[in-house]
Amino acid sequence: MPPGSHRQAVWARLRRKPPDLTSTTSTPIHTHPANSARNPLRSNAKAAALIGLSALKESADAFPPLKSAVAGVLCMVDLADAAKANKKESRRLALRAENILYAIADAVQDPHYLEPDLQRRILRFTS
Repeated sequence: MPPGSHRQAVWARLRRKPPDLTSTTSTPIHTHPANSARNPLRSNAKAAALIGLSALKESADAFPPLKSAVAGVLCMVDLADAAKANKKESRRLALRAENILYAIADAVQDPHYLEPDLQRRILRFTS
C-alpha cells in the first residue's frame, strides 16, 4: 500500500454518514420475551428476588454461611448490573467519538492542511 493511501482511506471512511445517536433501537441478543429487559414480569420477578435475598441476608445471623452465600449472590447481581451499565456507556462514548471524527473530516476537506502531529493522532485513533 503506498504511504499516502492509508491516510486517504481513513479520511474516505470518515466522510461517510455518521450514526444516529438519537436512535433507541438496538439489535437484541436474545429475542425470547422472557429475556427482554423491557419485560415487566421479568423486572418484577428480579425485584422480588432481590428483596427476598436482602431480607434473607438480614435474618440469617444464626447461620453465618447462609448469610455469606446470600451476600455473595447480591454482590454478583450488583456487578452484573454495573457491567451492563458500563457496556451501554461504552457504546455511547464510541458513537460520540465517531461523530467527532466525522465532524473533523467534514471540516477539513484536505487533511494535508492539518498539523502533522494532529494527522498522526487521528490516524492512530482510527486504526
